[in-house]
Amino acid sequence: MIKLIAIDIDGTLLNDKLQITAATKKAIAAAKAKQVKIVLTSGRPLPGIQPQLEILDLWYQDNYTIASNGATAQENNSQRVLIEQTLTINDFKFFAALAQVNDMNLVAQDRNYTYTLTTHDHPLSVAESQKVHLPLRHVTLADLDPDLKLAKIMYVDYPDKLAHFIPKVPKSAFKQYTLLHSIPTVFEAMNPAASKGQTLAKLAEKLGINASEVMAIGDEANDLSMLEYAGVGVAMGNGTVAAKTAADFITKTNNQDGVATAIDYFVLQ
Repeated sequence: MIKLIAIDIDGTLLNDKLQITAATKKAIAAAKAKQVKIVLTSGRPLPGIQPQLEILDLWYQDNYTIASNGATAQENNSQRVLIEQTLTINDFKFFAALAQVNDMNLVAQDRNYTYTLTTHDHPLSVAESQKVHLPLRHVTLADLDPDLKLAKIMYVDYPDKLAHFIPKVPKSAFKQYTLLHSIPTVFEAMNPAASKGQTLAKLAEKLGINASEVMAIGDEANDLSMLEYAGVGVAMGNGTVAAKTAADFITKTNNQDGVATAIDYFVLQ
């Protein structure tokens, strides 16, 4: 029996108009009525997930969210952190050096801000900060608190530049960090203990829920770890080949109420 459903947001919960459809809201409400935990799991930080939590009536005590691709797991309303796996200023310096040599646009995020080392507003940095509801701050590395905890460090740049840059990233970095080309314009670095799957496993354990009682729904590379962890891994019809390969079940697309279809099949019937 499914006791927890982990749901990705972009390309999964949201359709291409960035909406949660009536059918999806209805299915999630029905699952909640059966005492099933709904855990949104996103690359976004918590402020960027709050609108969806409020729409789904999940912004209250004893409801949890996995944010920043697994860097944190938090209780929603209180924002109490249960699990935290972050990066340091030294990590930021390492990736900043690579960015400078390769002329790449770099940003970092903590719970309050999106930080950029540029003196101008790169349009993709602006779009990222607006999307996740974290104000953009122009800083130098010397400006930052040496004890700052960063959820993610991201190269946010045009797809052709990223495609040219990623093969130049040292092989050692792939061993030292969790690195994900999560969407065409973002290549991100996280703590090696941070992934949606690892953090979902830790959260489920805290809640006394086994992997066999978890369903995970996603569409992209950053969802693979939770699709593989969950007893029931569901890939969206619009998902990548890798997501579909990792999943146990392929549902309809995000424009065809794929989340509602999966919940109806595995939880409500």
